Amino acid sequence: MKKLLLLCLLVLLAACGGVKKTQEALNTGNYEVAINRAIKNLAENKTKKGHQDFILLLEEAFHKNTVRELAQISFLEKDGNPANLEAIYTGYVRLKGIQERIKPLLPLRIHEANRNAVFGFQDFDTAILKAKDGLSEYLYANASNLLKSANNKLEYRQAYDDLKYLAAHLRKSAGAAFAHLLTLKRRQFVRRRRITTSTDAISA
Repeated sequence: MKKLLLLCLLVLLAACGGVKKTQEALNTGNYEVAINRAIKNLAENKTKKGHQDFILLLEEAFHKNTVRELAQISFLEKDGNPANLEAIYTGYVRLKGIQERIKPLLPLRIHEANRNAVFGFQDFDTAILKAKDGLSEYLYANASNLLKSANNKLEYRQAYDDLKYLAAHLRKSAGAAFAHLLTLKRRQFVRRRRITTSTDAISA
């Protein structure tokens, strides 16, 4: 009997600790941490009475995170700097990702208020595709220009990193074409180094 009571007490303390940590994350502006904690607990058992707090915390964290992320994205878009395109693209992708993780949990019933939790989902697909196209063009042009003027391994590495990101996340066809260009430029670089080395040896 004592063991059972102790076990129940430990479970209760663990649940309270989880809610407290989620609330702390929300209060300090770590909205994604709060969202992750709430989703994890609700995925285990969304109808559990002790998980009502997680529903309320998820609802609030989702709303505050969406408002903050969209405000940041709007600022970057108004700035008009193409270097911000990656942040804009990943911002929209994160927002969509959070929505997709919450959808399987719905509906989430808040018993005290006699209502379902409201999340106000938005369709980010058009914004994601637009940002993706803009980022693809920017990275391709930036890496192409860098390759044309590359004279050392660091500059080749910077171009390669842009290519790798482009091929992995954005546009595989562009990545393949760019890989061919990178190979040609590397051969030119190696050939140029050999000529320089031979000239130095003759001069010595």
